[in-house]
Amino acid sequence: MRIRLCLFLLWAVSSLTLPSEAQNPNEFKILKGKIPIEVIPDTAQWRFPEVRKGTIFLYNENALPALLNYNFLYNEMQFIGQEGDTLSPAADARIKEVTIGNIIS
Repeated sequence: MRIRLCLFLLWAVSSLTLPSEAQNPNEFKILKGKIPIEVIPDTAQWRFPEVRKGTIFLYNENALPALLNYNFLYNEMQFIGQEGDTLSPAADARIKEVTIGNIIS
C-alpha cells in the first residue's frame, strides 16, 4: 500500500512540474516563397494595436512629436511620416532617443 501511495505521489508531483507541450503563440512558420509580413498577423508584428503619440529626441536638443509604434519584425521603433509612409528613425544618427508615453527606445 505504501509503495502505491509513494508512486502515486511521485506521479502527481512530476505531472505538475513538467513543462506542458503547447504551441508557442509567438512562433510562426513561414513557408518558402511567402512574405513574413503577409503571414504574421498585425497583432504579432506591432507592440501596440495602433500608432501612438510619441516624441523623437535629437542630439541637438530638439524634440519632434510623432506617431510611433514598435515593430517586432524589424526590432525597431517606426513612425508615420507626413505622407503616411512608415519610416524607421533608427537609421538616423541624429536621433538620441524615441519615446511613446513612458516607453523609451
